[in-house]
Amino acid sequence: MGYKCEFCGEEHDELPMDLAFRRPEDYFKVPEPQRSRRIRESEDLCIIDDNVFLIRGILPIPVHDSERDFVWGVWASVRRASFRRYQKLWNVDGSDEPPFRGKLSSKFPGYPDTYRLELDAYLGKSNERPVFRLLPTDHPLYHEQTDGISMARVHEILRIAMPKLFSNDA
Repeated sequence: MGYKCEFCGEEHDELPMDLAFRRPEDYFKVPEPQRSRRIRESEDLCIIDDNVFLIRGILPIPVHDSERDFVWGVWASVRRASFRRYQKLWNVDGSDEPPFRGKLSSKFPGYPDTYRLELDAYLGKSNERPVFRLLPTDHPLYHEQTDGISMARVHEILRIAMPKLFSNDA
């Protein structure tokens, strides 16, 4: 089953195995007329009021019947010191760095509230976004990241997050 990407406009032969949030949830908490004054952002970093520091990373979910993970491209708020350390290591391999704590700044469609779930951020090579691992909780997203999901669950997530993808279903 293929799909037409709403961002690039091209047809793809396989289902998407990743979904990304363009901006952190905290961005939307700032009133729109104030955003240009209060927020500094790029595709990977966001600072609000010189007080809230956010980084973009990935939250992988193993898929049992696939060689690929399902990957959420998400944002996390981190401490100022962690943000600065991440910036310092931007162009180098940070794989040997210890993880640092953060909190999700994304709300996942089809899940109970995911905003502010605690995580560890693991740095990688300079060309890779950090990998986010949720800290133990009763939240279903934590269990999916820990235990994995089926391809049927991937379809379910996509139906919720991208209903246009399945609009031709009978």
